[in-house]
Amino acid sequence: MLIDKECVACIINQSLKVANAIGAKTSVKDILHARVTQMSKDFSFTDNPPEIAADVYEEMAKIVDKTDLYDEIKELSTQKAKALVPALKEKLRLSSHKLLTATKIAVAGNVIDLAAAVEFDLEEELVKVFDTEFAHNDFSTMQTELSRAKTVLLIGDNVGEHIFDYMFVEVLKELYPDVEYSYMVRGNPIINDVTMKEAKEAGFDKLCNLVDSGVNTPGFTYNRANEISQNLFDSVDVVISKGMGNYECLNESKRSNIFFLLKVKCDVVANSLGKTTWRYYLQKKGRVLKIYLILLSISLLISSSLEAKEGGFSLSTALVGMSMDYREYSDAGLILNSEKSNFNEIVGSEFILAYSKAYSDNNYAKVAIETLILGGNTEYVGSYIASNAGYGSVISQTNNRVFDIAGSYIYTYVLDSGLNIGYGLALGYRSWERALSATQIEVYYWYSIRPRVKIRYEFAKFSVATLVEYQYGISPKMSATGFSTDFDLGSANIAKLKIPLVIH
Repeated sequence: MLIDKECVACIINQSLKVANAIGAKTSVKDILHARVTQMSKDFSFTDNPPEIAADVYEEMAKIVDKTDLYDEIKELSTQKAKALVPALKEKLRLSSHKLLTATKIAVAGNVIDLAAAVEFDLEEELVKVFDTEFAHNDFSTMQTELSRAKTVLLIGDNVGEHIFDYMFVEVLKELYPDVEYSYMVRGNPIINDVTMKEAKEAGFDKLCNLVDSGVNTPGFTYNRANEISQNLFDSVDVVISKGMGNYECLNESKRSNIFFLLKVKCDVVANSLGKTTWRYYLQKKGRVLKIYLILLSISLLISSSLEAKEGGFSLSTALVGMSMDYREYSDAGLILNSEKSNFNEIVGSEFILAYSKAYSDNNYAKVAIETLILGGNTEYVGSYIASNAGYGSVISQTNNRVFDIAGSYIYTYVLDSGLNIGYGLALGYRSWERALSATQIEVYYWYSIRPRVKIRYEFAKFSVATLVEYQYGISPKMSATGFSTDFDLGSANIAKLKIPLVIH
């Protein structure tokens, strides 16, 4: 998630929070504020907020000659969190759904965020959270994925919150004892984020695999992480990401099986999630894709009755060859995979059952059920899901099977010159199966609204027509081998050009 204009004022304001936290004199406060304001003029809008914050906090640390700007406050946050543990353990003991209760405890701790514009009362949040629904709730999906996982990574966020993360991991180990758990922390002090120091003091090194990510950002910035943490992030079955900073760094990650567990405390993150502020979220990151697909099909109609104007039913078939230029992009605009085919590589048939009604002015209307079945191979360039290997890591032949059905209506004006002009609308459903290998099969499916325009010219013995159609995909999804839940797709829109040749 890239920095927004609203982030600039928030980051500048953090200089005042730092000054207050360290008890700085007015002169020092003015210096901090002036320096961060000056730095803001050079903020790069190609960076995410944690990357900008890292530079700002390192500069402020130099000015006041203090490596850990919030060390005293972090200690107080830890003590306050520990004081609440006995009551929370009793809550867990009495709970009929330990995983949900532990998850609610973990997310409530996310209010301990000194970079947020608004501060919350931790005790109050822990009272309310058990009766508060997640604004986006993928808990059942997370539960399913955890039950199947062999390795799980929890990426920590803030100090104090990490005490509740410890309880969360304890419950995970109790419920899923055969899983290998890792807890990842920041590489150095940044805001009030948890580092190796606080994690070891809490006992994480004895509870699970404790990992220093090496990042200097208040969020897991993959390209700043050390090799060990990068490899761990790439290889684990499930990632649970705590807090806004990690979300800001990972919401455009190539890997798909990430669960974001956070309380949204700013409008920029809320807009990214498509929700509102001050709400709790447990959201799985899927492959958020934009699919651009251009199909050009040339049809030779075997039946002469498709364009019948005299009225009544007609049945026609067509031989179809499909040329395809397919590309998937992440929401960051990075290409993920692509496929291309020529007319002779994906072929099949179209069947159309139509009813035509003629009017006195020689114009006519037609309703139809159209069924399309295609199959064939394409050259695939991309990567396997969740591999993080990147575009081009897999080059293979993909077997494609396409099934499409639509109901259509079109009204045609017949002009004296032999020219017919029609317009109409279709509602359709498409299923597209792609077998990348014997172990990875993906099925894309979606409904679509399809406005269309037709131009036809009649000769003595035959007629030629051109039909242009735009298919707007509605809530496209993808299922894939090895994943229990389907992925939401960004878009699945198709431009279609059809050229029927009809012999009278």
